[in-house]
Amino acid sequence: MQLTSAFSDIRVFGGCSIRFDQHPQQSMLLIRVEQSEEAHCHVGTHPLRKDAIFIGVSPIEFENRGMIPISLRGLLFTAKEKLTMQDIRIVDRHEAENRTFADIIDSGLHASQAELPEIVARFEAQVKLLEEKRGADNESAAKVKSKLLDSRLLIVNRYIRQHYAEPLTLDTLAALIGCNPVYLSNMYSKVFHISPMKYLQSVRMSKSLELLTETDLSITEISNAVGYVTVSQFGTIFKRYYRITPYEYRIKHTCLKAQKSNGGG
Repeated sequence: MQLTSAFSDIRVFGGCSIRFDQHPQQSMLLIRVEQSEEAHCHVGTHPLRKDAIFIGVSPIEFENRGMIPISLRGLLFTAKEKLTMQDIRIVDRHEAENRTFADIIDSGLHASQAELPEIVARFEAQVKLLEEKRGADNESAAKVKSKLLDSRLLIVNRYIRQHYAEPLTLDTLAALIGCNPVYLSNMYSKVFHISPMKYLQSVRMSKSLELLTETDLSITEISNAVGYVTVSQFGTIFKRYYRITPYEYRIKHTCLKAQKSNGGG
């Protein structure tokens, strides 16, 4: 996948629509919808709220059903082969991932040619993380898919979200519900399409981004806060997810934030 274009202010006036149909089924759009609370932007039957992040495969049509103009800013990624994502993804502004995707858009809008591969890698990693999280969080859908769902798996799922900062192991989680670790790993993976330990990692990575951008905690403090024994372990896993170190991510975010502030002034 490569980043082929970026746009910072496509305005869609009331009663109008705009269609993105470049390279059907091979292009993925990452778009932030900038509008007032009173505006009415839709993609198909899906309403988009103020500052929502939209992710989807072309062709996609944005429709302004109100009378107040909306503004779209985002990135267009193109793959060599047909993309497999079928459903669109909408990340509302209250979700932690919203800030991360917004940062990726900002990075793409200000990127040099040499920085494009890194932005693509961050986008792919974050989409994967979002898919893993939503797959694991979608407990009701999991019940439909598996009539034999062991309710203890839901206990493990909630426990991970609430206790990610603790030194959890597969044995710890298995002991929590009184089962064999192998059974837990196999059944959890079958139901949620991700292993319990990988889901734990995804929760920790998402929280670490929040702490890097919203607090002044040191990298070591953040490492401890999200459950890693050593900062080197945290750094290794973070870079595996985002192709960038925690320190580099914080510096990049700080610079982008300063650029936006200066631009706004």
